[in-house]
Amino acid sequence: MSHNNSPRIYILAGDISYNRGDLASLHTQIAEIRKSYPDAHITCCALSPENCAGWVDANVIKRSIFLNRTQLKYLRQADLVVWGGGAQLADHSCRLLVPYWATVLFIIRF
Repeated sequence: MSHNNSPRIYILAGDISYNRGDLASLHTQIAEIRKSYPDAHITCCALSPENCAGWVDANVIKRSIFLNRTQLKYLRQADLVVWGGGAQLADHSCRLLVPYWATVLFIIRF
């Protein structure tokens, strides 16, 4: 955990910039995390962070197709990485998303 006992949590969000279902899922995830860790430093990513920043109680950074430097920075600092929400549903309908998320999770792990 970070030095002040406030966990740093990174949420791998779905398409929260343009999909209100994914945004609602993220909002619920953050609310549940805040119940246990009210002072957590939560970061998530979006294709258009300026569209999402006011909708969630978290730091929203720029997402790109591949992990960018800012994402990698926050991922390295994270005590916990959360993955889920709408992306899990999309994995069953898009063959490209399964290897994409597998690669992202492999990079995060190692």
